[in-house]
Amino acid sequence: GPVRLFEPPPAAPLTGTMMTSSPKARLAVDIADRSLAITPDGSRVVFLGSEKTQIFVRSFDSIEPTPIVTTDNLLRGIFLSPDGRWVGYFESNTTLRKVPISGGSPVTIYAGDSPSRGAVWAPDNTIVFATASSDTGLLRISADGGAITVLTRPKPELGEFDHVFPSFVPGTSTLIFSIASMGDRPPRVAALDLESGAWKTVLEGAAHPLYLPTGHLLHTGGRALRAVPFDVKRLEARGAPVTIVPRLIAGTLGSAEYAISQNGTLIYFDAGGPTEPVRSLVWVNRRGQETPAGVDTDSAAHPRLSPDGTRLVFVDTADLFLWDFQ
Repeated sequence: GPVRLFEPPPAAPLTGTMMTSSPKARLAVDIADRSLAITPDGSRVVFLGSEKTQIFVRSFDSIEPTPIVTTDNLLRGIFLSPDGRWVGYFESNTTLRKVPISGGSPVTIYAGDSPSRGAVWAPDNTIVFATASSDTGLLRISADGGAITVLTRPKPELGEFDHVFPSFVPGTSTLIFSIASMGDRPPRVAALDLESGAWKTVLEGAAHPLYLPTGHLLHTGGRALRAVPFDVKRLEARGAPVTIVPRLIAGTLGSAEYAISQNGTLIYFDAGGPTEPVRSLVWVNRRGQETPAGVDTDSAAHPRLSPDGTRLVFVDTADLFLWDFQ
């Protein structure tokens, strides 16, 4: 029979753009949960604005976004249904709700008592989410409401403080999530087998994972967004991570302001934006000349020197640090 030669299509050109909007619709960053999402087809972005009291939808072919939720309460934790028709979010930190992406009346799914720490909408119409309560890790509920199922509980004996920011590996029974570690230990990315209920660490010093159909695991390392080849059968990282975005907005317990669509459109909030300035500690002499203090932080606040000038106390994110200059 005839032989046909198929050549792979050329790679699409890499393009980038910056989205701007009115001050009212400017992205409202939440350092404890995600404030933006992108539809699976990559056509629309959903994000928080108006100081976390409105949810906006912005199409890439539109100039201005459209508000779909307006409230006097604080909003957080944006995520989307697999078909892109529903927007999930948390109101007043703890109440899980959903609203059509085209607008309409919000529906309450679950009224909790602990602030959210990430959520994902599964193809079987359930939602897996995390809270700030370290007594439970990942929780599951029907997107139509109902009883809560506890999927994981942190293991303090293994240095686990909490399980947060879940996402699915499509086509498998695997759920990936962040393990917030106890003390000053770095975070980890773990994989949960929903059939057996067992989980294991797959990446050290990483957080906020998302799996790509290309066979890569996106994750944060510090404030950088990285990708590493990932074997979904063995649940193992293969090779060294590559930095995709050098600096993005990242907050407590490994939260990060980025999302990616099924067609590979990545949206993120640059850490160089006005919502989270880089704050370096410096010595200043009486002539106003600045010298780097050599303190390993770029988000310090409220620095206080000891009387003898050898030690420094400062706040970084939600933690208090003591720095010894010697």
